[in-house]
Amino acid sequence: MATKEIVGYAMSTSPNAQLAKDALENAIKRNQPDTNLLMFHSDQGVQYSAKEFRNTLSQQKITQSMSRRG
Repeated sequence: MATKEIVGYAMSTSPNAQLAKDALENAIKRNQPDTNLLMFHSDQGVQYSAKEFRNTLSQQKITQSMSRRG
């Protein structure tokens, strides 16, 4: 169930795959969840659809979900 709680973050001067990856890794480190049970939902931003970020989700066994365009 979603709580809208901020569980991890990262800061950068521009949104990119590395920023998204850093924020995800920060959240995992801080909360130590069972990643097999997680779903990462986002818009279709380039940082979330980048191969580097998708590979990170896959390695952590996190299911990715993206909203539709529009």
